Amino acid sequence: MYKELAGLEGTLDTELGTMIPAEQIRLFTRSMEAKLDIVEGGTHYFSATHPEIVNEAILDMVERYNGTKSMILTR
Repeated sequence: MYKELAGLEGTLDTELGTMIPAEQIRLFTRSMEAKLDIVEGGTHYFSATHPEIVNEAILDMVERYNGTKSMILTR
């Protein structure tokens, strides 16, 4: 069982849109927590245009998984 499955999707993603990722997240029924966050104005590669949002989401997921705050990266 997956402890957590998190997804990020941009509203301006012309490759996938927001409907496909939303359906894919719903398929992970064995995950204790599955969520999809929609990033307003994000494109398919929004990690390049919105790195602060992506970095924050990754840190949050790692911290929840480990139950600790990151000592390496500070906010």
